[in-house]
Amino acid sequence: MPPDASTKIACIIGDPVSHSLSPAIHNAAFAALGLNWVYVAFRVDDSHLAQAVQGLRALGVVGFNVTMPHKKAVARLLDELDVEAEMIGAVNTVQAKDGRLIGHNTDGAGLVRSLLVDLAFSVRGKSAVVFGAGGAARAIVVALATSGCESLTVVNRTKEKADILVELVRANFSACQAKAFGSPEDYSDVMRHADLIVNATSVGMHGGGETPLDVKLICERHIVYDIVYNPEITALLAAASAAGAAVMGGKRLLLYQGMASFEIWTGRSAPAAVMESAL
Repeated sequence: MPPDASTKIACIIGDPVSHSLSPAIHNAAFAALGLNWVYVAFRVDDSHLAQAVQGLRALGVVGFNVTMPHKKAVARLLDELDVEAEMIGAVNTVQAKDGRLIGHNTDGAGLVRSLLVDLAFSVRGKSAVVFGAGGAARAIVVALATSGCESLTVVNRTKEKADILVELVRANFSACQAKAFGSPEDYSDVMRHADLIVNATSVGMHGGGETPLDVKLICERHIVYDIVYNPEITALLAAASAAGAAVMGGKRLLLYQGMASFEIWTGRSAPAAVMESAL
């Protein structure tokens, strides 16, 4: 239906956003459920973030997504954060409710949901190695620990950043064993015992042949998840597949974190097949 005076608006803010696939998947979902909603993308630079958030509040948007580089900064501009967003310190989904802006982070939950739905893999009681210690890694590590992961290892070029993330896990999830490695250190032993390997860095994006880890350590018992979605098959996923591992790429994470955002805003189940087709 064409927009009219009663159309509700949702959006994504970031810099850049011209590449975003979110408008396609959300508008398809709104149409499928007959919702008079529209989803648009707004490029917002750092210097105008606070003004943009206040503007969205004043305009009465029903919610918005936040992408790089604003996920951390936007958290300080909201009225409330849910438990996971507070712990992560970053927000990718904002819900407008009763005049308040509430921050959520659906990135990690999207990965856990993708593992369960796409690969029939539950992280409960399992061992995971996460490469990276930035915002995406932080969301993923918190979601894995929340979902009952028994052992978590964080590997990052700068070990101090990995240590910070490990301390977060130890402080909030006593049942989860956590350890940190710097990239030059020998993490081969934890790789041998890992069930899940996650690339939560941008290594391999745009077709680069680099991988965030020594692919010789990957074997057929592993599940390898790469959050990069351009290209769909990264060098890491190609090598992991050749080694016999089960693999999954970032487009699935994008789908499931988008579905979670949709459900937060609308209170309705996301039409998975429609959103997947649009993506």
